[in-house]
This record gives sequence, structure tokens and C-alpha cells, in this order.
Amino acid sequence: MTGGVRIMRRITQATAVGILLPLMACSKVDLSGTYLASDPNMAMMLQLEEAPDSRITGRLSFLTLDSGGRIESATAAVTGVADGSALTLTVQSVPSLPVATTLSGNQSAPGRLTLNGPAKDGQVQTWTWEQSTFFVFQTLAQNLRTRSADILKKSAEEKK
Repeated sequence: MTGGVRIMRRITQATAVGILLPLMACSKVDLSGTYLASDPNMAMMLQLEEAPDSRITGRLSFLTLDSGGRIESATAAVTGVADGSALTLTVQSVPSLPVATTLSGNQSAPGRLTLNGPAKDGQVQTWTWEQSTFFVFQTLAQNLRTRSADILKKSAEEKK
């Protein structure tokens, strides 16, 4: 290989890198994935799929544990739209839904969504969702079921 051919290859490679890097930096964030939010009495899983036209579809699954040991669980459909790392979601209204039916926010860090929406008392609540897996959600749900069984057992023993 001659020196001129090597130089041309290096120039071509450098040009390709110079074109691709800025394009990659401006590329759209894909918000598709499974995200979890939880506290000691609740576990929520948000599964999102973002289409090329920025429309979002998915579902929200949740379990809540009340002080009496009862568990409520449901799944709600989710639709929305993304604009870069920002998103607006509409959640199908279901009884005991722990989040607002309209949520907006953004990807605050890679793998983390911060969503805001009105709570039942009218206050604006913020939820932080971490990218995770269905299996982690199952573990959180099982922990809530175990706590529920313990509360119900203790309550039954106290009534004796």
C-alpha cells in the first residue's frame, strides 16, 4: 500500500468520525423500557414503548398495601408523546391509582424518569422512576405480599 492511499484512508476515517459524532450527540433519546418506583407500601412498574414518531404506549402495573394489610393491585394503559427526553403521559384511570392520570416530566438522567402530576389532594407530586426489570418488580410485589400476610396474621391473633 502506498503512502498516498494510507493518507486518503485516514482522511476518510477522520471525516466519517467528524460527521458521525455530532449526529450521535443530537440523536433522540429512546425512552422505551421498564421503570420502577416504590416506597415501603407501594410498588409501581411503568413499561413504555416509544415509536419512531415519538408516540408512547405502555402500561402501568402497581400494588399498594394499606395499614390493614390489604393489597390493591391493577394495571392501567398508558399513552403519550415524547419530545427528546421530555414526555407527557396519560394513564387510564383505575380505582386506587397511586399516580395522577396525567403525568409530565423528563429523563432526568440515563435510566431515570422524573414525572410530575396532581395527587388526589390537589398537590403536585413527583415520582422518580429507575430503569429496571420485571423480575425486580416481582420481588418488590412479593415483599408487599409478605408484609400483608404478616399484618393480617397479627390482626387475626389480636382478635382472639
